[in-house]
Amino acid sequence: MKKNFYQKNFNKVVVMTISSILLIVLASILKIPLDKAIYSNNKLSNVVTAIDSFLNAILKLGTAIFLLAFLLTVIEVYKRKKCDLPYNLVVSVMQTFKIRRFLKQDESYMDDKFSRINKDNKVNPVLRKFNKNIKYCIVDIRKSSVIVILKIPKNQQSQKILKDMEQQLLDEVTHLNPDYYFSGIQRSKNYLCIKGNKR
Repeated sequence: MKKNFYQKNFNKVVVMTISSILLIVLASILKIPLDKAIYSNNKLSNVVTAIDSFLNAILKLGTAIFLLAFLLTVIEVYKRKKCDLPYNLVVSVMQTFKIRRFLKQDESYMDDKFSRINKDNKVNPVLRKFNKNIKYCIVDIRKSSVIVILKIPKNQQSQKILKDMEQQLLDEVTHLNPDYYFSGIQRSKNYLCIKGNKR
């Protein structure tokens, strides 16, 4: 299955946006007391100067990553404007997060060996692997079609969870897109694919 620009770059843009915002916010917060020290004291140690230079570099890095994510978004909006509607990009992003939330498994278990010592619930490793794969689920809505792709987990137990949820997933996608009709779920290499066409 050949992915389009949106499908290839969706997760990259999300990761870049989140990481850039975190870098910018963190560096900005740390610079506030440092800037006060710089303005109040003309003679600064080499350590303070080095820290200030490091935080400036972090700010520039965060800004560069954010601009790259913004550029990828602008390219996608431009592509949508040429042959589709930019509004469908917004709906695609919203539905991607809805489907990911729908598929996510929140079950946990208590480890008997450590239950007396450690009261925390342990995350089931099978569900952890399954949830990791959910991050590759992408909904792509166009004027005439809807495509949902979901990476198939590598281990057999996680695949069984996905297999058990296939009909529910199809029902949820159909419910979210009543103007499209869906023929079913198909497998394409390492991905499950749900394709729908406009009624």
